[in-house]
Amino acid sequence: MSAQNDNSCQKICDSDKVIEMHVSAHCTLIAATGEVPTERHQQTYREALRSLVRLARSEYALSVTRDMEQVAAAMKD
Repeated sequence: MSAQNDNSCQKICDSDKVIEMHVSAHCTLIAATGEVPTERHQQTYREALRSLVRLARSEYALSVTRDMEQVAAAMKD
């Protein structure tokens, strides 16, 4: 079970790193327009990306569940 928890943490940490890279790039784009990126810009963009990650994970889990149900149904026949 510990290995599974370590793997989950690694995935979360990896997605957080990618999100932070995107936030940094987003702030660079804001700065390129002449605006000063604020903490609000960063936080809003960061939370939007985190929401998309959660949505993608839940859609993936739903897809896997449906696939497993189809396999189980096919094996009964």
